[in-house]
Amino acid sequence: MPDSSESDHRRLRPQVAMTVHPDTVTRMHVLCDRFKMSRGQLVDKLVMILHAQYTNTENRVYCMTGEPCRFNRVDLPPIF
Repeated sequence: MPDSSESDHRRLRPQVAMTVHPDTVTRMHVLCDRFKMSRGQLVDKLVMILHAQYTNTENRVYCMTGEPCRFNRVDLPPIF
């Protein structure tokens, strides 16, 4: 991405144009309000969690908290 102007010392601010369903925008606002975070922070967290699911070598399912599933699930689908 050509635009990577810094917003602070930890984050870059690339322009990411996305087309999403209107319900997705509504759900994002609800989640942002619930967790007191910006849309960018929410996207960062969701991508981090999804990335962790598919880069772990044990094919274990991870919880939204980042911890391995308490029920030792290993049925991670090959495609999300």
